[in-house]
Amino acid sequence: GAPYGNQMFRLAAGTGVEIEVQGTDFSIAYLDRPTGGALRVEVDGKQAWSREMNVPFEDSTGAKHFIENRRAIAVPEYGKHRIRLEAGGGEVCVLGLFCYDGRP
Repeated sequence: GAPYGNQMFRLAAGTGVEIEVQGTDFSIAYLDRPTGGALRVEVDGKQAWSREMNVPFEDSTGAKHFIENRRAIAVPEYGKHRIRLEAGGGEVCVLGLFCYDGRP
């Protein structure tokens, strides 16, 4: 996704995707849009977070912008984890899933 690429995948409302990844921390990059739905993220079968994709960023002048956004997920220990993304209420545009190994 932007700014590091030009690809994204679209999840239609009511659909989801699941992937198994390895690490200690993860980050989901997504695109906020006026018509965006809600993105729900689960890790190992438990809800990690949920966010509406149709909420703009408001700058210091009060101007509203729909931008690329990211949100982190921390897990208790290093290992394989199942990440599930679900779209609700409208289409969600996902730019990527980033995996990190924060072990010393």
